[in-house]
Amino acid sequence: MQIGYEVVEQVCTTTLYESVRKNKPDVILNLASCFEKQDADLLPAVLQLTGAPYTGSGITGLSLGRNYLRLFQLLYVSGIPLPNFIVIESGSAAGQTEIPYPLTLYGENQSRGSLVRNPDELKRQVDGLPTHEEVLLVEYSEDRSTGIYILDNQILACPTDPQICEAALKVYELIEARGMARFDFVLSGQARLVGMDPAPFPLDDELLRQLNGSGWDEKKLLKSLVEHARRDL
Repeated sequence: MQIGYEVVEQVCTTTLYESVRKNKPDVILNLASCFEKQDADLLPAVLQLTGAPYTGSGITGLSLGRNYLRLFQLLYVSGIPLPNFIVIESGSAAGQTEIPYPLTLYGENQSRGSLVRNPDELKRQVDGLPTHEEVLLVEYSEDRSTGIYILDNQILACPTDPQICEAALKVYELIEARGMARFDFVLSGQARLVGMDPAPFPLDDELLRQLNGSGWDEKKLLKSLVEHARRDL
């Protein structure tokens, strides 16, 4: 698929800064964040120092997207609909929670949680953490979530209630996202945000299904990402 650029692969190593400064690319397609490479949320800081345009969110959006403990607290005070959750400290009375089991547990700097089915499992997991470390406990739902994709402050497709899509747009702004981001809502009962990805794979199958018949295809998506990155200097 051709979009008018020569593609050169660049591995994320200690020579990244020097390589970008030397080669002066027109735009950097940041895929390290898409594939959750270690410390990928710090990569935008390096890219910003080079002055080269790059796709995807900056360090604020990526950091919050990988730290649900902080993210949920920010979204709660901002009025975003969320599942029931609570923050506890290790060493506290783990297992005693008003939220019904099962729960999803997120530690510091985690966006992938672990399922906790009962008080004994919760106590075992929390007891293994350093004293006074905070953890996030979120009410678990087996209902399927729906992804809402936003590109450059524009909702690409709204497969649900427009008010929910507006909530996704508000989160996009709160976390200072840029480029493309995905927000996952469970729509059964009272709709609520259960997850997000500030750097989704740009050719995600779910996104392409949502855009089917709307005039968007893989080529148009990639061109839009690149054009946005070059504008957003």
